[in-house]
Amino acid sequence: METLRALVRRERVLVALLIFAAAFFAYRWAVDLQRPGAQTEEGWRGFIDQGGYLREAVALGNLNTIPKADFGFGPGYPALAAPFTTFGDRGWPFEDPFLPANMAIWLLTVAATYLVGRRLLDQWAGLAAALGVMLATPLIGLMTLPWNTTASLGALVVTMLVALARRLVWWHGLVLGLAIAFAFSARYPDALWVAIPAAGIVVARGALSRRSLGVLWGLAAGTVLGLLPTLYLQWKAFGDPLETPYSAGGNQAGLSSFDVGDIPSHALQTFVSPFFFHESGHPSPAQPLLSSMFIIALAPVGFALALRVSHDGRRLLLLAYGLASVLATLFYLAYWYTGSYGLGFGAVHFFKMWFPLWTIAATAAVVAAVRALAPQPAVSRR
Repeated sequence: METLRALVRRERVLVALLIFAAAFFAYRWAVDLQRPGAQTEEGWRGFIDQGGYLREAVALGNLNTIPKADFGFGPGYPALAAPFTTFGDRGWPFEDPFLPANMAIWLLTVAATYLVGRRLLDQWAGLAAALGVMLATPLIGLMTLPWNTTASLGALVVTMLVALARRLVWWHGLVLGLAIAFAFSARYPDALWVAIPAAGIVVARGALSRRSLGVLWGLAAGTVLGLLPTLYLQWKAFGDPLETPYSAGGNQAGLSSFDVGDIPSHALQTFVSPFFFHESGHPSPAQPLLSSMFIIALAPVGFALALRVSHDGRRLLLLAYGLASVLATLFYLAYWYTGSYGLGFGAVHFFKMWFPLWTIAATAAVVAAVRALAPQPAVSRR
């Protein structure tokens, strides 16, 4: 208890920030018309993706495997809600069993944004970045509504917190391995976007030496142990642990769902306007990212500036996270559903795991501009 009190005294800004973030989340969830019992009794339970997550969560909550007919998505995100589906007829709390996990990952994201921004820049910049990701991005609306990309976001911010450690020990490796496995279980390709920063952390913190074998063993053990439940569920549903809902289930998607040639047009639709740059026959009134998160226009500048002043381990970490962000963004821009049609149904959620890092990078650009433009204090002469 005394240790907790000391931590609260030392991190007063962080504690106040999390209290504000929790209040904002509670308000935003309460007024979300998509939640069950708001505009309609079913709410998001009747949506295709969210209803699918819920059916998987109910099966897992009843300690059953997921039937093939209901196995439409990776089981990682539904597993977070599974314990809460068993309370009452419709789950707890407030008939939204995903609420506890969504709020926890929201708070974890705010904390990680503040702490990483503070380490890279300073306390005020870290606070600005955390407030920015809360109030100057569409993230909150993508957190109160269940999306399995929330799990991918959670896995990524866990790696950000591990990256703050000056020296890694075995359990850091275990956490990184579990984060990779969890991202795989939630959204299979997202494991790669988490694995790239995880590898960067291991290399940047010098954990490849013989003296750090515990970190590598922890990384391997966390990955393998974290994958086993998903592989077991897939084996029970599809008869093969390597088959997924996207290869053998009712939600099949393969290479034909991706087209590299769509990247430029989808980028315009996603970031600029899905109405004026729409795909033939599908002008969408959906809000593009720049309209609700214009600060991302500064993110490349901030990233380049941070890279220029960083050295050795920090530069390697920035490159790892930057590479993962670019690859993931291009990957999802090539996906057919990120066109103007899908954006009308919330496809912008594919990019939300990068909002914290994009906001930190944009904040770095603002800090550099303020420092360059602010008048310097006059030096008194005697």
